[in-house]
Amino acid sequence: MLLGIRTTITACVLLASSGLSAQLKAQQMDMEAMMRWAAADVVRYHIIGEYEGQTTIASDASGLADVTDRVVIDLTWKLSEAKLVGTPSFENSKSAVANLRDREASCLPPILKGEYDH
Repeated sequence: MLLGIRTTITACVLLASSGLSAQLKAQQMDMEAMMRWAAADVVRYHIIGEYEGQTTIASDASGLADVTDRVVIDLTWKLSEAKLVGTPSFENSKSAVANLRDREASCLPPILKGEYDH
């Protein structure tokens, strides 16, 4: 499980850093900011993931619902060693489900038994 989390976090860091480099190229280079980033050895990330959309919620794929969900990840990354420093924190919010319906308008909507976690 820990290996999977580290792989996910590594992917997030790489995606975030690739977006940063593209953004820097699109803007005029700020040499002072670049010098600060070049001197940094530890970077703290605050990552927020939000989902909002229509989702299949029934095992037979006939039930639909509007779902919102959110996760927050905080981590510290040591650039010189390319590894995590300390323990990352994860905040997984409860999923919200609304507008339960069947794909066929003539059918009754599904009934959730328990909570839905997206």
